[in-house]
Amino acid sequence: VEDLSVMPLQIDGPIIDLPEFIDITQKRSQAAICDYHLKKGNYARYNGAEIVATWYQKKFPAILCTKWEKANIDEMRKFRKYIPVLVTPNELEPNIIQSGLEKCIQEFHEIFVPSRKSWRTLVRVVDIDSDSNPLIPYIHVAVPGWNNNEIIRLMGQDLPQQVLQACE
Repeated sequence: VEDLSVMPLQIDGPIIDLPEFIDITQKRSQAAICDYHLKKGNYARYNGAEIVATWYQKKFPAILCTKWEKANIDEMRKFRKYIPVLVTPNELEPNIIQSGLEKCIQEFHEIFVPSRKSWRTLVRVVDIDSDSNPLIPYIHVAVPGWNNNEIIRLMGQDLPQQVLQACE
């Protein structure tokens, strides 16, 4: 951040009230970089994905930084639509930060890169796992138009009710 010739502002935790935190950070800064694992050590009751997604919805540019992308994909998926930039700590360099914040601002103006644009697609339900929790099953799907050999696990609670009923 300092290599970009901007002044960093570190926010000390714990973060208690999310709306208040969002409001304070927007008043005190122009953009943010947020770690994903904030629940660890009781820094916050929210993970960084939820915070970055909330900033995004308020048109405040922010980057989510995590080395846990694959490990926490189920938790992160419901917020991913509102997280234009997801980087690892190793990728957190001045040019990545600057281009990431520019990408956020472009999306605020409805300018999306193809990989971030919403597209309708056909999915094939491969498996429904309701053994672990019958009330909230996991739906395993393949996306033939993307990669038919890769299975994506979706949480049933994140799908519309009519889609869940069609899977039954």
